[in-house]
Amino acid sequence: MFHRRIFLFVGLFTSLAHMASADDDHDDDDDHERARLALQRGEIRPLTEIMGRLQAVLGGEVIEVEFKHRRRNRNFAYQFKVLTPRGRISEVLVDAATAKILERDDD
Repeated sequence: MFHRRIFLFVGLFTSLAHMASADDDHDDDDDHERARLALQRGEIRPLTEIMGRLQAVLGGEVIEVEFKHRRRNRNFAYQFKVLTPRGRISEVLVDAATAKILERDDD
């Protein structure tokens, strides 16, 4: 009986993990669409423009970018993951409309 419960738990956990990863892929699609619409409405600046403005300030190579809808602040942001020259990962949150750095987390 104990082994059966373990198998049921493992099966349930595996199913939930698979569903969560599928939702993450769907969220990425939603983020892309949300960014495209916000750009069309003039609510944000293009990512290339933001990166051009901040290249020197970011202090490394951008390895990942996420588009964030900040509901509490009612704005959009780009979250950059930057590989610094020292080999560390830095996260920088930038207002997508103004290119202002909102938060910086240096690991």
